[in-house]
Amino acid sequence: MNKIKIRSAILLLAMLISLNVTSQIGVRKDSHLEDTNGKKIDYQTFVSKMDTGKYSLAEAKNKDNKVIGYRLLLKTDATMRPTNNLGIANMMINGSIFPERSIGVNESIEVELIFHNHLLVPLEFINEDEESQEGWVIFDTGTFVPLLITDEAFRTDLGQLKSISLNDFKINLSVVGGFTNTEQLAKMADRYEKELGQELRGKPIVGMIGFSLLRSLSVTIDVANKTLKLGSNDKIASSNELDNKIKTVEYKEANNQNIWLPVEIDEKEGYVHLDTGYPYSWVEKTFFKKNIKSYKIGGYKLPEDIITQFKPKSQQANYNNIPFKLLGNIGNDFLSQFVVTINSKKKTISIKQNQ
Repeated sequence: MNKIKIRSAILLLAMLISLNVTSQIGVRKDSHLEDTNGKKIDYQTFVSKMDTGKYSLAEAKNKDNKVIGYRLLLKTDATMRPTNNLGIANMMINGSIFPERSIGVNESIEVELIFHNHLLVPLEFINEDEESQEGWVIFDTGTFVPLLITDEAFRTDLGQLKSISLNDFKINLSVVGGFTNTEQLAKMADRYEKELGQELRGKPIVGMIGFSLLRSLSVTIDVANKTLKLGSNDKIASSNELDNKIKTVEYKEANNQNIWLPVEIDEKEGYVHLDTGYPYSWVEKTFFKKNIKSYKIGGYKLPEDIITQFKPKSQQANYNNIPFKLLGNIGNDFLSQFVVTINSKKKTISIKQNQ
């Protein structure tokens, strides 16, 4: 994708979400928007509340049961509980995310991972008639939307989505995002399909998944071993995992559940964005005019050969309403050299450099 992150498209996502698989309605400044009580609110208030990460989206309907816009839905602890009853789940939170079962504390589900600028994982899409289709998606921690289908033909053939499956681990959801302009993403997918060839095993690249789809689980990104591992957020590290090679850092959530890590770069303190939807790492040129010399994530000092990969870029204008100083971004070039585990319950990132 010409070495340019599809950031411009992803930032549009908050305004172009479609909650009905066959519709192209998007959240815009002129959309009909409601708070959790059904009271009409303005666009800025709606976006500000979504930015807290405490709300999900539901369709707003009139007395004739016609979809007229969007309504805020307050997340509760109940929304994160696994359930085997899809009807009850959808009734409880009107289409939010429900793994069909929990993962045991000693269980690990391994999902195939392809690193090709972006991180690609295979998904099985299951519709209301229990018919399924398979495709690859980009795993993007930089977007708050759980699932995005950018391939319109795939979307139409699939019909109403009921659930997705990662290596037979099924997650029920009916909320699917969509872009009104998919040209940039379609070109990228076409190019990746040609470049990867048989490695995709004939399955198309059809969209993205966000970290919110997996936030009830721990997620380990292991590029070297080509796996995305799903585990329990309640797992306690074993003794052989508690060595000095693994560094654990607490992170913050802001702007719709994005992951922000505390850092110290050339004696400046702030936060960087962990974004698996971006191929490259950078530091904000507003603060760093030249190449940096030191970089700490929490108390973990990065090796010199890693530090040289962070180049100054002017990107701050692409990030709005961030409640702390943005010093940069951690992208996939960094992640490809580490094993990284995200635990959303503990709000921690564990990193270990590949040998």
